[in-house]
Amino acid sequence: MTEIDLGMPALASLVPISILSGIGMLLVFRRTSDQAAVRLAKSLVTAHLLEFRLFMDEPRLILKAQRDLIVANARFLKLMLRPLLVLALPMALLLAAMEGHTLEEVAAMLGLPIGTVKSRLFVGRKKLAEKLQCYVTNTKKR
Repeated sequence: MTEIDLGMPALASLVPISILSGIGMLLVFRRTSDQAAVRLAKSLVTAHLLEFRLFMDEPRLILKAQRDLIVANARFLKLMLRPLLVLALPMALLLAAMEGHTLEEVAAMLGLPIGTVKSRLFVGRKKLAEKLQCYVTNTKKR
């Protein structure tokens, strides 16, 4: 195992990493999702919720609005699927490596087979090691 010494306490070094990770995930989400379709789906959900308030005394219209709301939510969830799959790799890394969860726990949390989690961890660790290679200052074996 390789130690990385950034010259600061562990907690202080985690804060910038966490902020950068969050910003990176937001950028990945923005690039992998169809933002115009997401805005449209959100508008439709809002419109159907307003229908409930507008037609409170009309049971037939309320049932139609409920059906339309379910369809709009399903479309919204479909739009969120691609970014979710792209962001599952860093989430598997974070849950397994930094939070100390077992592979079985990570698989259960992400709803993925354990083999998929192992594969994503392998690929993620390899990519992370390549990116952090320039920061390695001390290579002690544990």
